[in-house]
Amino acid sequence: MEKIDFAVICALDLEVNEVLKILDIYNKTKKYNIEIYEGKLFNKNIVIAKSGIGKISAARTTQVIISSYNPKYVVNIGSAGSINKDLNYGDIVISSACVQIDADCTAFGTKLGKFQDEDEIYTYADKELIQKSNNIMKGILNNEFSVNIGIIATSDTFITNREYKEFIRKNFNADCVEMEGVAVANVCKECNVPFVVIRGISDKLNDKNPSDTYEKYKIIASRRGAMFLKELVKYNI
Repeated sequence: MEKIDFAVICALDLEVNEVLKILDIYNKTKKYNIEIYEGKLFNKNIVIAKSGIGKISAARTTQVIISSYNPKYVVNIGSAGSINKDLNYGDIVISSACVQIDADCTAFGTKLGKFQDEDEIYTYADKELIQKSNNIMKGILNNEFSVNIGIIATSDTFITNREYKEFIRKNFNADCVEMEGVAVANVCKECNVPFVVIRGISDKLNDKNPSDTYEKYKIIASRRGAMFLKELVKYNI
């Protein structure tokens, strides 16, 4: 098997399909009931898989991909809700780190966001990937959206309550919240695979009906995720 340069993990068919549009697919396979596409982009070998929604599905898919393909890098693309009042619809957040906000062992004196045997609540993305991602996104900005490096919070709940969003912002210093990033991050960390998580903002802090704006802006987030991946591979990090 040829060396895989990038493994791309997405939660939704919409996100996968946008990436498939830019790839030259040469094989489709299934491993442990996970559909995986193998293809090329700018002569680089790419695999992409749909994890499904939530931390368990994302962690399972990431481990299957790493064990099966041993990729050089893992990129997780998707959408997120803003908990930073300065972020607008369609803006991009590049992970400096990810955090699991619903890990709660505080009854044992452990800090919120980590389990008892963990030293740190944050899982940090690869510095080179962060910088390359930031440069690439700013290069294709066109004044349509902002690009931000920040902390991405993960929960198995689609969070709509403003007070809880403000709690997450205050306690974790996070910029957005979504449902898979930290799971991908933690598996990559344990397997020593460099990763980055990219999120497009689909709903905002003050939205009265976040699920409505999510349906609209997840499409934009998916397209920008594919656009980002194309440029990342093109410039051959």
